[in-house]
Amino acid sequence: MPLNIAFEVLLAIIELLRLSIITVIPCFVIALGAEQLHSRISKRFSLSWAKSALISTYLAVTLLIIFLYSIPGYLGWAESPLTGKPIPAELQPTALDIAALLLFAIVKILLTALIYSILLLPFIFFATYVLEKLREREKPFPQLVNKFIAVFAAVLLAWIILLFVFPFSAGGLLYLLYWS
Repeated sequence: MPLNIAFEVLLAIIELLRLSIITVIPCFVIALGAEQLHSRISKRFSLSWAKSALISTYLAVTLLIIFLYSIPGYLGWAESPLTGKPIPAELQPTALDIAALLLFAIVKILLTALIYSILLLPFIFFATYVLEKLREREKPFPQLVNKFIAVFAAVLLAWIILLFVFPFSAGGLLYLLYWS
C-alpha cells in the first residue's frame, strides 16, 4: 500500500514537470519578446523596473489575448456567408451592431489583460529572483539558459499554485478570458 502511494506521488510529480515543460516553451518565447519590450520602455521613458515590467507584461498579455480571442472567430468563419451558407436578412448585423460589438470587445480585452497582468506580476518577480540567483553562481550558465530556467521555475510555481493551492481558479481564469 505505501509503495502504491509513493508511486502515485512520483507519477504526479512527473506529470507536473511534463506539463511545465510543455507550457514553458511558449512562455519562454513570449518572455523573450517582452524582455526586449521591457528594455525599450525602461530606456525610453526612464521608468522603474516594476513599472516597465507591468507595462511590458500588459502589452504582451494584450497581444496574446487578442490572438486567443480571435481563434473562435476564425473558426466560426466556416459558417459565414463566404462559405456558402447565407445568413437570413433578419439576423444580419447592422453597422451599429458591429461597431458596438467591436467597442465592447476592445474594452473587454483591455480589462482582461490588465487583470492577467496583475496576476502575472508575482511570477515575473519570482522569475527575476531566480535569474539573479543563477547569475550569481560561481560557474554561471549561458544567459539564454539562465532565462529559460527562470521562466521554467516561474511556470512550475504557477502550475503548483494553480493545481494544488487554488484548483478552483482554473475555470475562473478560462471564464475571464472568453466569457466574462
